[in-house]
Amino acid sequence: MVSTVQFSQDTPYQTNESYTSLGLPVVLVRTGDTSGTSIVYVKIIGGTASSLTSPNSNADYTFPEEYPFYPVFFDPGVTSVNLQMQIIDDQISEPTETVIFEVIPSEAEIFGEVLIGEDNTATLEILDDDGTSP
Repeated sequence: MVSTVQFSQDTPYQTNESYTSLGLPVVLVRTGDTSGTSIVYVKIIGGTASSLTSPNSNADYTFPEEYPFYPVFFDPGVTSVNLQMQIIDDQISEPTETVIFEVIPSEAEIFGEVLIGEDNTATLEILDDDGTSP
């Protein structure tokens, strides 16, 4: 029983800086065997946006960076999961900023075999809502 997990699109996702919900428009999809629980990990591998844990006072997002990888669970029958990350509306005029994610497999065989699909990286563009950027 094998399932495959990847990001739902290969073009950048976009959200406005004032987006306050925890569920981003960044979506992981699971295909193949969805009858059991699957787990994968997501990590941030780059981008121009700053995390709240960065030594930069102009933070653009919060993400559970206390772990090297953020676990994403697919319960039985679930085929899509939105990433959980909070965007910070900083009231500073700035250009569009990015966050680049990568999905990687879990070593936990208890959840069954999970393959990572071709779309294993995704870019989130955070669009400024504060007027003209510098």
